[in-house]
Amino acid sequence: MGNEQKKYISLEELLKHSCRSDLWISVDGKVYDVTKWIFMDGKVLDDHPGGEILLLNLAGEDATDPFLAFRPPSSRKLLDCFFWSN
Repeated sequence: MGNEQKKYISLEELLKHSCRSDLWISVDGKVYDVTKWIFMDGKVLDDHPGGEILLLNLAGEDATDPFLAFRPPSSRKLLDCFFWSN
């Protein structure tokens, strides 16, 4: 590991990212920017299996419980490309 500094996101900061064009969630203490999962280049995408509404309802919040309840363990790998910070 180099001289990389971890950036920590406060709950207040997470709450600021709770709209369709700027959508972050937290899972197990890690923050993910999932904006591109539902919205890219001004278009709504159908990539998320639960749909846009599900992610919008969890935007800016801890989504650990719903994630663990409804997603198989293998889906954690999908989150890696959206990782933002701890």
